[in-house]
Amino acid sequence: MALVYRYRWKLRYLYYVARDRYRPVGGGVGGELEFDFDAFVSCSDEDLDFVGKLVCQLEGQGRRLCIHHRDFKPGEPIASNIVKAVQTSRRTLIILSPNFLSSTWCRYEFEMAKMEGVYEARSVILVVKIGEVEAESVPRELLYMMKTDSYTEYPENAVDQATFWIALNEALEN
Repeated sequence: MALVYRYRWKLRYLYYVARDRYRPVGGGVGGELEFDFDAFVSCSDEDLDFVGKLVCQLEGQGRRLCIHHRDFKPGEPIASNIVKAVQTSRRTLIILSPNFLSSTWCRYEFEMAKMEGVYEARSVILVVKIGEVEAESVPRELLYMMKTDSYTEYPENAVDQATFWIALNEALEN
């Protein structure tokens, strides 16, 4: 039973991949991967005001975003929708806030994105920090990722916000 608990995220990920018999992502020209979305936005429902700005800015620049309340398939299990969203998106954009940290589904989205990165051997997760987040409340794996990889914070200053949107758009390109 301890092994099941230890590998619970890997087992959940593999279960949904096998259950859906998902078509492999790929087959693009010259070995390029093809995706339905540029990013799956993993956020708490309490942060939808920020996500509204994000959608306006990034989709206005031609990005395709997968937003759970808009793009998840009704009638499908939520966990299955999450795995499909992660697999069909080039990146998973974590909107890190105190609300994100208190959400079980947000944690699940993070774990599935982490597993996708491991199994596909590609960089999947981008972190955007909004608001004040206590380091003690951030999961260890996410904190390690933030310390070893770059992440960005949403600035309060309007001039810096313009630069933020440009940089985030470029990060989704790579």
